[in-house]
Amino acid sequence: MAWAYLELGKAYKALKLQQSFVQTSKRILGGEHPYTLDGIQNLARTLGELGKTNEALELLQSLLETSKRVLGEEHPHTLSRTQSLATTLGELGRTNEALELEQSLLKTSKRVLGEEHPDTLSRIQNLAITLGKLGRTNGALELLQSLLETSKRVLGEEHPHTLSGTQNLAITLGELGRTNEALELLQSLLETSKRVLGEEHLHTLSITQNLAIKLRERGRTNEALELLQSLLKTSKRVLGEEHPHTLSGTQNLAITLGELGRTNEALELLQSLLETSKRVLGEEHPHTLTRTQNLAITLGKLGRTNEALELLQSLLETSKRVLGEEHPHTLSRTQNLAITLGELGRTNEALELLQSLLETSKRVLGEEHSDTLDRTQSLAITLGELGRTNEALELLQSLLKTSKRVLGEEHPHTLTRTQNLAITLGKLSRRNEALELLQSLLETSKRVLGEEHPHTLSITQNLAIKLRELGRTNEALELLQSSLKTSKRVLGEEHSHTLSRTQNLAITLGELGRTNEALELEQSLLETSKRVLGEEHPNTLTQTQNLAITLGELGKTNEALELEQSLLQTSKRVLGEEHPDTLTRTQNLAITLAKLGRTDEALELLQSLLETSKRVLGEEHSDTLDRTQSLAITLGELGRTNEALELEQSLLKTSKRVLGEEHLHTLTRIQNLAITLGKLGRTNEALELLQSLLETSKRVLGEEHPNTLTRTQNLAITLGELGKTNEALELEQSLLQTSKRVLGEEHPDTLTRTQNLAITLGKLGRTNEALELLQSLLETSKRVLGEEHPNTLTRTQNLAITLGELGKTNEALELEQSLLETSKRVLGEEYPATLDRIQSLAITLGELGKTNEALELEQSLLETSKRVLGEEHPETLTRTQNLAITLGELGNTNEALELQQSLLETSKRVLGEEHPDTLTRTQNLAITLKSLGRTNEALLLVQPLVKSSKQIFGINHPGTFSVTLTL
Repeated sequence: MAWAYLELGKAYKALKLQQSFVQTSKRILGGEHPYTLDGIQNLARTLGELGKTNEALELLQSLLETSKRVLGEEHPHTLSRTQSLATTLGELGRTNEALELEQSLLKTSKRVLGEEHPDTLSRIQNLAITLGKLGRTNGALELLQSLLETSKRVLGEEHPHTLSGTQNLAITLGELGRTNEALELLQSLLETSKRVLGEEHLHTLSITQNLAIKLRERGRTNEALELLQSLLKTSKRVLGEEHPHTLSGTQNLAITLGELGRTNEALELLQSLLETSKRVLGEEHPHTLTRTQNLAITLGKLGRTNEALELLQSLLETSKRVLGEEHPHTLSRTQNLAITLGELGRTNEALELLQSLLETSKRVLGEEHSDTLDRTQSLAITLGELGRTNEALELLQSLLKTSKRVLGEEHPHTLTRTQNLAITLGKLSRRNEALELLQSLLETSKRVLGEEHPHTLSITQNLAIKLRELGRTNEALELLQSSLKTSKRVLGEEHSHTLSRTQNLAITLGELGRTNEALELEQSLLETSKRVLGEEHPNTLTQTQNLAITLGELGKTNEALELEQSLLQTSKRVLGEEHPDTLTRTQNLAITLAKLGRTDEALELLQSLLETSKRVLGEEHSDTLDRTQSLAITLGELGRTNEALELEQSLLKTSKRVLGEEHLHTLTRIQNLAITLGKLGRTNEALELLQSLLETSKRVLGEEHPNTLTRTQNLAITLGELGKTNEALELEQSLLQTSKRVLGEEHPDTLTRTQNLAITLGKLGRTNEALELLQSLLETSKRVLGEEHPNTLTRTQNLAITLGELGKTNEALELEQSLLETSKRVLGEEYPATLDRIQSLAITLGELGKTNEALELEQSLLETSKRVLGEEHPETLTRTQNLAITLGELGNTNEALELQQSLLETSKRVLGEEHPDTLTRTQNLAITLKSLGRTNEALLLVQPLVKSSKQIFGINHPGTFSVTLTL
């Protein structure tokens, strides 16, 4: 009767019946009667099924001693009880003890019962299962293959034990990554089981479930779902809704729904299942604990990470108490807790947990156990997130070698580790190595897993990202478009992986200058993400950030700002103020504020952010280094160029040491340092740095990489500033042709290069050519970027300046007046570019003889500039100079002189005595002194100025020529 209750999944009723039987048997027959001993063994089995494994163990240890004494050590019942004890030890995670017991038992069984006795065969199977638990899967496979041949010969091909052995062999093949073989074996086995045992037999249902799991592992998730849904209906009807097998089937169905991106359905199923499991099996039953773990994982996928964390922390404590601190399930839960801490940005805590866990796993399970290898991978990923990328690389290289040797070169886990190694190489700027690894991996994955397997799609996505990073953006686009179509068809349009691929496609379109297409895609994606994942899911927050960035690139900076301010508040509330994503969003908000000319606010935000980043992530974390760079750029925009220089020089040293001299970020920092040196008038130093950088960039990234093209442009600009305008022109003409070919004629960078070429032509006096280029460029810019995009406004200003240089001053005036109104409306009245346009308008008014209007405009502008940018900002100093010139033109020469004398002292102090702007102001002061008849004083200024100019710029520089002319 108790057996019948167990078959029906009513273990508690079976337990009560067995407890009663054992008590009665002891009283009537005695404690050592064979019937009593059988009853105790059955009672222990039921306790085990109820998760009361320690009680079962205690009962079995005592029973075995009695059985040895009463029946003898080699009695079949004693051997059976030895097996029960070994199985129970295995369930408690004491797998090595179980192994030792089973190896000894098998020898005895072979000697006492014979090598082909059914019980001996059963013990071989149990030993193989234990070997598999210990990660010795090849040993298990060898044992099971031999066993199956014997079982077929001795018991027959269709005997239940033979069918069970076939199922275990299929499971083992799957663990070895030989999923196709496992799948084929299970499909054949299922047909046999249906015919021999019946479609609704418990073993048939079990095989169906394993087949569904293998289909899911093979990426055939929709087929697995269909099989599991049908299986669950049968299981409920045949076994009952609360039978352990029905509960197990419900769990597998929920996992499969989750993998199909139907996470809310999975959550609902798991919540209901957990309540049933608690009621039927008990709150601390191992299966209940496993379901709690699955529920926590699902909550994490839905972005409800704090709830997941709370559940896992409580679960881990229970698991330690019920199963023991070193039980495999406890170790697995520790790993899940560490991963969740990492997702919450508590990466140092995650690291500490994983380091301790890995040591335990090595000691308890062995260094080459599959779970130990998984934990090594998790530790490497966490080290990478902490910016300790070289340590992560070393760990992953060693792990991959072990994985190839232990699991095989084509095992799914080995393929995953190869992918992680490639990603890590990419982070270290070893992009070509990463690309080569991913290309080879993709071919293997297509062959081993199939072209449409989720892992193959993931590798395709990573390959596309690497191609994009290498500047091969069109190839990346083609790959992503194809991958997205497949993902929609295989996983569904709203699967989280499909959404991720849509995001990557949008980013790639943006990098190709197809920003409006990217915007449209991101707006649609964000709506889908809000509906499918929820408004506060981490992925939804990331997509909001990407949309804000795209809006900013389209010149819709106020919209971007509004989005980022709201996003940052949500990120602080949902993820926490110090979560890495929250810190990144703070940085992006600061950059947007700076674009809007709110540079002081940006500076304050970045200074606070940098301190937090140093404390939370570490002083040398890649994100901390990025924030140092952003702070330096902002200081430069505020005219605090010497502070920016000091910060960038220190940053570059750290970047070279931490990331390497040729890392992508290190190269960017050399470029930024060169720009800062140029702003400080140290143009020759900037030139030397940029020439060396360009050679490195060509060698490391390639001659046509977008970053190499940008560095070519910077070199051309620096040559122009040094008066080497023909060299600059030659470089820019070649660069423009390359940019058109590589990026496209209408790419934003190509348009910028057209603008720079026009400016250089203007400097060479080829003003009509410059005008023609700028007129065509402006039309393209209006069409591609929009009439009010900041870049379009800048091109309008350049066109107006060129018209003025051609003497078409009224046309220039009309253009500038209209431009200024647009700039005030679009960017704001005090935006730096708006202030520049006021200055340009004042200059044009002066050229038209409207000097009083120009004066009024410049006086007002200077006051605004002092208030907005600061009294000593380089732009404020330039505006002071322009005001002095206008005063001189109006005959207010003494006022002009007073202004210029004060300005020169400030310029020497702020910019340095040899800064080009300081030299220009010295020259202007000399001209004013001369106009006042103070020629000797003027000569005293100009004579050393000529010498300085020759030393700094060279004899042939236009500035040197101008100063010589003044002399």
